[in-house]
Amino acid sequence: MKRQGKCGSCYAFSTADLVAAQYQIDRRLKGPFELAPQFLIDCAKSPAGLGCDGGRPIEVLRNLTQCTASSGCNFPLETCYGYKEQKGVCMNQPCQSSPIVKVRKIFYLKKIHK
Repeated sequence: MKRQGKCGSCYAFSTADLVAAQYQIDRRLKGPFELAPQFLIDCAKSPAGLGCDGGRPIEVLRNLTQCTASSGCNFPLETCYGYKEQKGVCMNQPCQSSPIVKVRKIFYLKKIHK
């Protein structure tokens, strides 16, 4: 379990974990792979992300699919963009050597009836 402290960032943690899990599945990666929720806190645009005042995961994902290279498309690893428990300045490429993930599209799963 990850602790968000006094920052209302559960939307950033859940979105980062969702994208990381899908990336691990797609790439067949083993071992821990954590994307940086702090990146979403700092870089997600309102009303999708409101820093430490909450956010909407689906809107954050939409923003990530519609961004341009200069506006924060490169989703960095947690080790590169550490959690600070407060909103900071958006850094699009905090680490040159760190792998990054780009969200290209999102889709909805339909409910399956048995």
